[in-house]
This record gives sequence, C-alpha cells and structure tokens, in this order.
Amino acid sequence: MDTGLSSMMPQTLAFFPQSIGLSVVIVVAVFFTIWIMFSTVDSMYKSHQRERTAREIAAYVAEGSISAAEAGHLLESQRRSNLRDRLADLIAEEEIDVETASKIMGDEGFSVTVRAGPARGGSGAHAANA
Repeated sequence: MDTGLSSMMPQTLAFFPQSIGLSVVIVVAVFFTIWIMFSTVDSMYKSHQRERTAREIAAYVAEGSISAAEAGHLLESQRRSNLRDRLADLIAEEEIDVETASKIMGDEGFSVTVRAGPARGGSGAHAANA
C-alpha cells in the first residue's frame, strides 16, 4: 500500500533545512530593521529635546529672566555633561586613562566611577581621580 508519501519524503526533508535558513535570515533582517528604526526614532527624540531646551533658554533670555552669558553657561554645561558621560564610558572600556580624560575636560577634579565587569578580571567598582 504505497500512498505516495515515501516518494515525497526526500523532497520534504531536503526542503526543510533551506526553509529554516531562510527563516533565520528573515528573522535577523526584521530584528535589525526594527532596531534601526527604534534607534532613529530615539535619536530624533533626543535631538528634538535638545532643540526644545535651547529654544526655552532663548525665550528666557528674550524675556530678560536670565542673561545671555548665563544662557551660554547652561548650554555649555549640557554639552560638557554629555562629553563627561562619553569620557566615563571610554575610561570604563579602558580606551583612555583618567589623566587623558582630565586633559580633554580641562578639569582638575575630573573623577569617574569605573565598574569593572567579569571580562576585565574583576567585579566591583573603584573611583579614579585625576
């Protein structure tokens, strides 16, 4: 009693690995597409918030609540805060040392808490001051 299934079995098994490979490629492509879309939206949101902050500071200057020098200091402190965070990341990744970060910031008291992960040979945190 041959129903024809035995003749279809090799074709089905031969097709099965190809469909898994194609499925994996599609899932990975969809994942990265969604990741890029969310990353783009996040970047746009952050840029919008920075512009909004700058507009609000400009409005305070226009109404006379703060001086132009104070507004400049506020905007500069925001930029320096972002730079400080990025330098702290670079120190944690051991790309630069604390002395170099201190020179870049122009601060004598630049300090950062470095957290060493298991890949670095330890776990815990230590503070580094220049």
